[in-house]
Amino acid sequence: MGKTPFRLRMVQYMLSPNEQNVLGGLVKDLPSVIQKKLSDNLFEITAFCLVPGFGTYYYAKSTVEKEKIAHRY
Repeated sequence: MGKTPFRLRMVQYMLSPNEQNVLGGLVKDLPSVIQKKLSDNLFEITAFCLVPGFGTYYYAKSTVEKEKIAHRY
């Protein structure tokens, strides 16, 4: 009727005591990796992050101005 039980095994990961450069591979060429990612995805960053942000800002700004003018009289 139900699932058959099974034994879970513990997995242990350890670093070697002789290893001196644990995180070196992550930050070795970080500036060039960031520059490559930005240049490869420039259109997506512009189209999907900046444009909606500016559109929302200007919409809110114009709505506040319209409310100010509407409440004058």
